[in-house]
Amino acid sequence: MVNQQTEEAFEQAYQELKRLYADQQALVSYLDAEKYPKRQQFVKAFTSKHSHFGHIATSRGEGGHYSFKRYLQTNRHDLLDLKDKWSVMMKVFLNDYAKDLALGRDRIHHSLNAKRWPDLLDPELNKQVVPAAMQLLVNQLHLMKDEVINNKPCTGNFETVFRMPCYHTLRAMKQLNSKVDRSSFHSHWHFERPGNSPESGEGIELPQPSLAPPGPSIFAPHKVVTRGRKRKDNSTRRNRSQFEHTAGTQRPGRVGGETSRVGYHPPNFKIAILTC
Repeated sequence: MVNQQTEEAFEQAYQELKRLYADQQALVSYLDAEKYPKRQQFVKAFTSKHSHFGHIATSRGEGGHYSFKRYLQTNRHDLLDLKDKWSVMMKVFLNDYAKDLALGRDRIHHSLNAKRWPDLLDPELNKQVVPAAMQLLVNQLHLMKDEVINNKPCTGNFETVFRMPCYHTLRAMKQLNSKVDRSSFHSHWHFERPGNSPESGEGIELPQPSLAPPGPSIFAPHKVVTRGRKRKDNSTRRNRSQFEHTAGTQRPGRVGGETSRVGYHPPNFKIAILTC
């Protein structure tokens, strides 16, 4: 019921809810007295008329409150101590936040690379718009392709909420040969926002992109290509021992001679044993 796109659809869904729970008069009375008067605060048909950039819950504020309490560690602080700790925590948070933004600017995911749509997107868009905005834009680009299923008339809710082109606008820009650039997004989605107005917020200076590491000054030696066919010795055969190398240099004895008899040893064989 709260996700109805129009006010008429919400009223019909609300009347249907009251009909289904007509036997629980206490519940219906509570909804009429407490929830229905505040429908503009949580029903999508009313909240989509404002630019909230997708922040429809208080979990971010509660998370910030929890982070501050965890940073304090104890509840024994005076007002001056709270002010000093808050200032230190905000400096650390902004420093880390700027580093995260710089990381998202320098390391571009393939699925969010604007160069994949050169005829529709500015190739430098990833350096100017945060990845969260690029993800929303890529989703609209996928919706733009299927004109059979996604053929509903534009309600303007997406552009009002997120302040960026929807897939209806992207189709019109494609027909006009126009490209989506930094000016198509609200300054909320920019990496570097001007801090000259309360609406734009305070400006944040991001670190410059890191330089590429220098090339190696010492290179590996080149392989010398010799003449002839290249041979590869991939066997596991052991190397020959010194005895095997020297044994092949002696002249073989005559067949039937002294050296061919079984048990024959050269004259210096006993001498070699005695000297050892």
